[in-house]
Amino acid sequence: MEDVESGGNSRRRRILVPVLALALASVGCPKTQPMSEPDASCKVHVKRVCIAADGSADPELVQVKKKAEIVVWIAPEGTKLQIDFPTNPFPQPILCPGDRFCASLLPPNGAYNIYNYTATVTTLAATRVSDPRLQVVP
Repeated sequence: MEDVESGGNSRRRRILVPVLALALASVGCPKTQPMSEPDASCKVHVKRVCIAADGSADPELVQVKKKAEIVVWIAPEGTKLQIDFPTNPFPQPILCPGDRFCASLLPPNGAYNIYNYTATVTTLAATRVSDPRLQVVP
């Protein structure tokens, strides 16, 4: 019999890997390439937030449509990224399966609001922290 918790984690990993691969194949950080036009048949879209080695976020305020968009945070190669929400608008924790990538696997279901979060980037030389924001919009 499969353990429900491990089965859930396995399903999340199977979903996260293709989502991250798709997002990273079409966009990079810093934002040198425009995002491709969303496919009308796709029910969930990806928002990208670039976190620089100094901890700054681009965009500083990312707007995410409730129940329609997920977020992928990307830090420079050779860094370790951590994203922490005091009040998480997403229905599950933010996952960081690779050192420089974090993502929400499900669109936000929190109230329409602006949510503060902390982005922590660790390099060999230093750890930098910033306090960007995420806004859930209709």
